[in-house]
Amino acid sequence: MSNLVSVIVPCYNCEFSIERCLKSILNNTYKNIEVICINDGSSDNTLEILLRYKKRDSRLIVINQTNHRQGYARNRGLDIANGVFISFIDADDSIEFDFFESMVKIIGVYDIAICGYNDCFQNNTIQVNAVPNGPISINDFWKLNFDNPIWSVVPWNKLFRKETLKDIRFREDVYYEDEFFANDLFLSDHSIVVSNKCLYNYYQNSKSTMHTNDVYKKLFRAEARNYRSRLFVMNGWATFYNKTLRENLYMVLKIKEYAKKDGLLNQYNKQINDCLIDLRSIVNQSFEKRMKNVWDLYFYARHNVLFQILYFLRRAMRLLLRRNSKNA
Repeated sequence: MSNLVSVIVPCYNCEFSIERCLKSILNNTYKNIEVICINDGSSDNTLEILLRYKKRDSRLIVINQTNHRQGYARNRGLDIANGVFISFIDADDSIEFDFFESMVKIIGVYDIAICGYNDCFQNNTIQVNAVPNGPISINDFWKLNFDNPIWSVVPWNKLFRKETLKDIRFREDVYYEDEFFANDLFLSDHSIVVSNKCLYNYYQNSKSTMHTNDVYKKLFRAEARNYRSRLFVMNGWATFYNKTLRENLYMVLKIKEYAKKDGLLNQYNKQINDCLIDLRSIVNQSFEKRMKNVWDLYFYARHNVLFQILYFLRRAMRLLLRRNSKNA
């Protein structure tokens, strides 16, 4: 008999997409699933739609709660999940008809299986997948993260052994909880296997946290990325640490730019400076690359605009060189 897969779907004001999502899950070729839908205080017709589908299919479990954000909803699903495997699906997305069958097949003896995804825009779809097809190391995973950070940190294009998540939960008091979750999970010694099949459909939503320039929300992302840099230092991964530190500096600069543009700099100046202080403390943890990165921090502090120009130029040059090498 096939192993049970627990599918956790946080739902918040998704009346226009939840049916597409549920149909893709319930009509999958792999039938031994339980679908745990957590209605997180929706103010639209989401709950009514969930209850209607629950009457049609006994595999559906509906939990209704006041709004606590996505991290809390996912954790609640984890607490009651009975499956050997865990899958997280977002309510505004969908999956291919053979998602579970393919993922269960490839996970084998591994802890985590990862697949590619379809980046779905209004007028076109772009396939996003990893270069390898088979087992990869944690080190390889983070190398791939620099090419496609969405592919790596999100939970929805993955299948997890429940045992792998027994001591790991989503943070409930933050935005960008996926980033914190990835830090805790993928800096541990877990075995990973990758499929380059695109089995998940990620629908672009301009109102989602991923696409917002909300300064308050972006500061959580900066916090998660700083924490990741610190973990890289602790693990002795100097190459990753050096690259993430520079990206984090750029991110904080952009947050400051958004704050200034929206007239919110006075309100968030302390938090932005705290991010920079945290970056300095991370630099002090690594002696090998210290002088080079301290210079960057000093240069940023003294010449903010010029630092941004040079950063953009360096980034553009790297992309140009990479493109030319591929065409060679």
